[in-house]
Amino acid sequence: MQHHKGNADRPDEHGDTIDWISIYKHGHEGEAEHPLAYTFLSFFREDPKTVFEALKRKDPREAFWGVFELASFVTSFVILGILNWHYICFLLPFWYFGHCLSYLNGYYRHYGGNPDEPIAWGVSTYHKLNNWTCFITVTTPNIISGRRCTGRECRSCAIRSSTSNARPGFA
Repeated sequence: MQHHKGNADRPDEHGDTIDWISIYKHGHEGEAEHPLAYTFLSFFREDPKTVFEALKRKDPREAFWGVFELASFVTSFVILGILNWHYICFLLPFWYFGHCLSYLNGYYRHYGGNPDEPIAWGVSTYHKLNNWTCFITVTTPNIISGRRCTGRECRSCAIRSSTSNARPGFA
């Protein structure tokens, strides 16, 4: 919702970003935050109240269903935890680390883009098959190897490299 209005933008003079989960929001001196800090701390930085208020302004019915989904999840979690406490011990770490992997993927999908150039903020999306293929064949090996995108692997990189001296390929 808010993320695609200001993908990975830098904080303004008040420290605010358009993108609530910008990789630059908690960075220093205009640089992106360290990937490990972003990956493991972003889960705790999310503000459901802010998301709810923005969603409610856009469509009150969607806000209702968002609250319903969250309440259903918490209710299920509590009931299953009461029935078998092992459930909580099993679900909680996997839920957290699942979110962490999502943040790690998002970090490397935006890292290397020019935050001062709005057209380069975006991450390309195409057909679902293409997105899954790219996620598995491009993003995952790059995350594992620690390489970052610096070239023409996706549309946002092609736009960025056409307006800068970025060399194609991986660093």
